[in-house]
Amino acid sequence: MSTEKRLAFETNPDRGFTLKAWYLPSGGDAEIELFQNGDRVRHFAYPAYKIWNLSAHFSEIVDSELVGDSHGYAAAGWTGFSTVMPQEITSARPVQEEKNEKFNNEIKQG
Repeated sequence: MSTEKRLAFETNPDRGFTLKAWYLPSGGDAEIELFQNGDRVRHFAYPAYKIWNLSAHFSEIVDSELVGDSHGYAAAGWTGFSTVMPQEITSARPVQEEKNEKFNNEIKQG
């Protein structure tokens, strides 16, 4: 078994945003990085089995980032019965501090 993370995918740019998903050696969660214009703005853990939904809903995630809500992440995390939301590791939103706080509050509320 590998002891290093490995890249699962990287999205094509969408309005300056890209997303990278990494498989972790543990196999349970994946590491996700969201970049805006090359700068990492979100860093979170996400269930490995759901990462492809992030790619499928990437345009909605970008929409959400631009308006400061978590609806795109909720669409990607929908299981049919509940929603799997990202578990924030680090975030860098110096210009949009209030939007980042709103985003984190929405994640906590589910």
